[in-house]
Amino acid sequence: MRIAVIGLGYVGAVTLACLARLGHHVAGVDAMPGKVEQMAAGRAPVVEPGLDELVAEGVAAGRIQVTTDLAAAVAAAELIMVCVGTPSTVEGAVELSHVTHVAGELAGLITGPGPVVVFRSTVPPGTMEAVVAPIFGGRARLAFHPEFMREGTSVRDFMEQPPVVLAPLANLDAGDLEGLAARLYPGIGFRLSVVAPKTAEMIKYVNNVFHAVKVTFVNEVGRVCRQLGVDTHELTGLFLADDKLNISPAYLRPGFAFGGSCLPKDLRALLHVAGRGGVDLPMIGHVAASNTEHVYAAWRMIAASGAKSVGFLGLGFKPATDDVRESPFCLLAELCAREGLNVRIHDESLRLDKLVGRNAAYLFQHIEDIADHLVESAEAVVAEAELVVLCHATPGHLAALDAAPDKAVIDLAGLPSARLGSRAASPVRP
Repeated sequence: MRIAVIGLGYVGAVTLACLARLGHHVAGVDAMPGKVEQMAAGRAPVVEPGLDELVAEGVAAGRIQVTTDLAAAVAAAELIMVCVGTPSTVEGAVELSHVTHVAGELAGLITGPGPVVVFRSTVPPGTMEAVVAPIFGGRARLAFHPEFMREGTSVRDFMEQPPVVLAPLANLDAGDLEGLAARLYPGIGFRLSVVAPKTAEMIKYVNNVFHAVKVTFVNEVGRVCRQLGVDTHELTGLFLADDKLNISPAYLRPGFAFGGSCLPKDLRALLHVAGRGGVDLPMIGHVAASNTEHVYAAWRMIAASGAKSVGFLGLGFKPATDDVRESPFCLLAELCAREGLNVRIHDESLRLDKLVGRNAAYLFQHIEDIADHLVESAEAVVAEAELVVLCHATPGHLAALDAAPDKAVIDLAGLPSARLGSRAASPVRP
């Protein structure tokens, strides 16, 4: 198929590259020339394992083209995928301006049956029917197709498709979408669910809020266990062994606070939607506060250590991505710097010259002088800091710590207690 992908952020770039790997000819569109230039040169605009290779392969094979010209990309497309961002407003609502702007531009370009327009951007239930579809005035074939990719494993998630969810809107029915899915994902085994638009919109929020709840739950358990002297690794191993009544292992490992571009904003969005409808969500409403407490608990440990210089091994919200948006490690580093500590940071995936858009804005908003804190290697962080905060347990970070066996460490990566031995400071999670 000839496909246009609009928006080349974390979702759009992975979607484009993976579709090209499946044999489609894909035109990527983004308003930021920097992203377009990177992809045209065969480089991914974001850090994601395996993505650089897929982009380079697709460009070399002629299956990937990129442009800032929406009209040119759409002109020959059989299918258009909209993957633009939907960040939070100050009140916690969803900012839909990117979605409506693209819808308006597409409505002006599509005058007949034309290509199928599939929206992948995460939006509150009712948005497609009440906001997006009216913009097209019945002139286009529209569908909604939520994505379930996780940063750090997005390429694998795409190629191993979880249940494919599609919702027909204007001028499409279930039969149309069954045929579309088969053409879109050739050679990939998947289970298709064709559902109502509101259901398709809601499932992404339900998934992400549940992931946030799982992280928060197991972190609270970890704090209680530390107080009681219970080994949380032993405990959670026992808990997860019951795969009949308990839940799958995903997200249920004691860890630090959640962050990133999805879980926090989708948690806020669901609470905002519930609040507008007069629905009180006591437990979900306190998830964010419980999550933030993990950051302050870690800060109290750092302050209690008396260290004047602190090194961070990792800054992104998880390993293998350069996404720092709402990263708890970024907030913790900001707290340390604000309190006058000498903060040194190394993140294997973070390159300031590659950060763009809201990702870059978030980092500079919270650590304005971030360039002064970054160092070139994990070894340099360990050498320069009195206390090391292990955020990402990557092989490089662990090797640097192993080479300095006397260095005090606070483990926020959730290593087994024996891994760091007695030199580990009493961790946020044992």
